[in-house]
Amino acid sequence: MDKATYDFAVLEKKYNGFLVPSVKLIIGGTEIDATEVPVPTITVDIDAGKSAGGAHVTIEGMYDLENSKWLEKLLDTIEIGKTLEIHAGYGTKKLIFFGYIDSVTVNYSGSAIPQITFTGIDASGYLMNSDTTKYYEKKTQAAAAKEILGTCVSKGYAKKLDFTDSDILEVKSETTKKEMSDFEWLSLIAERSGVNFFVVQGVLVYKKVLNSTSPIITLKLGSSLLSFSRSKSTKAQIGKVVVKSIDKDGKSINGEATSSTLSGSGKEAAGTASEFKTVTKTIEVLAVDTAELCKKIAQDLFNKYSLQYISGSGRCIGIPELIPGRYIKLEGMDKASNATYFIDKVSHKISASEGYITEFSVKGAKSQ
Repeated sequence: MDKATYDFAVLEKKYNGFLVPSVKLIIGGTEIDATEVPVPTITVDIDAGKSAGGAHVTIEGMYDLENSKWLEKLLDTIEIGKTLEIHAGYGTKKLIFFGYIDSVTVNYSGSAIPQITFTGIDASGYLMNSDTTKYYEKKTQAAAAKEILGTCVSKGYAKKLDFTDSDILEVKSETTKKEMSDFEWLSLIAERSGVNFFVVQGVLVYKKVLNSTSPIITLKLGSSLLSFSRSKSTKAQIGKVVVKSIDKDGKSINGEATSSTLSGSGKEAAGTASEFKTVTKTIEVLAVDTAELCKKIAQDLFNKYSLQYISGSGRCIGIPELIPGRYIKLEGMDKASNATYFIDKVSHKISASEGYITEFSVKGAKSQ
C-alpha cells in the first residue's frame, strides 16, 4: 500500500493543472484508451471497511449500425472473468483499480446510442466466493491467513500482498474454517486481532493501519477541497471494551481498554457525554492465552469503535493518489472541522459532464 505523502501543488503541476482527465482500461491484457473509445462514465469504489471494491464502466459510440457489430471487437474483449485495470489521471495516469470483470450488459435502443456497461470487483470478490472447508492443524492464525491470501495473489486476482504479522495472529491453534467464505473468515480473524483487511489498487492489505497517522495529503477548502460535511454521533460509542479468554491452565483471563490511543486533539465521546463511560462491550476470544494479548485486542477494538464518533464526507478534484486506509488533513474550516481524519472510503468518478471528481468518507475518534 502507498505510504507516500503528497503535496497538492506538486500534483497540480504533475497533472498539468488537473485540466484534461484521461483514462486507460486494460482488459485481459488488451489496452483501451478512452481518447479513442468513448467512455462517458467510470466509477471506482475503494473500501477500507467490510465491502469489496468495485468499478462501473460504460462505453458507447462504438457500434456499427450499418453492419450490426461492435467496433474494435469490444464485445469479444469485454468478457466476464477477464482482469480489469483502470488507470486515471491527466495525461500522466496512475492505476486506481485492479480486479476482474464480474458482469456485462449490452443496451440497445431505437432512440439512443448502443452501450456496453460492465462492472468489476477486486480480489475480495474471489475471496467471497471461495467457501471450501479448510483445516489448519498447529498453524498460527497468521500462517493460515497468509496461505489463503497468497493463493488469491497466485491465481492473479491481486497483484501482491501487504501482510504484517501481529503477535495476536501468532497464536497457534487448531482451526477449522467452514460454513463461511474465505473473506468472512479473514475478516473475523482481522477483527479479533486488530488488523485491517481491504484491497487497494490491486494490493491485498492485511495489517494494522490505524496507527500510521501521517496524512497522505492536505486539502484546503476553497482551493483543493471542493466541499466537506462533518457530523458527530454517539450511536456506536462505549466507555470500555473487555476481552475474555482462558489461559493454558484453564484459568479465566481478561484485558480491557477505556480510551483510544489514536492521535488527535479534543475529547472522545465518553469525555463529552459522561454517561457513555459506563457502557461496556464484553467479547470472548478463543486461542488467546495471556492477559496481555487480551488487553491488546481490547485496545485495538476500542480504537475501531471510537472511530465511529466522527464521520465526514468530502469532494475534491480527481486525485488518483487518494486511497482509503490512510489519513487526510483538512483545512480552511472551523476549528473542530480542521483536523486529520482516517479515510474510510474513496470513490473516483469520471464522466463527460463533470470531468474527474474524487469523493471520500472519513472517520475520527476525537473532536474539539
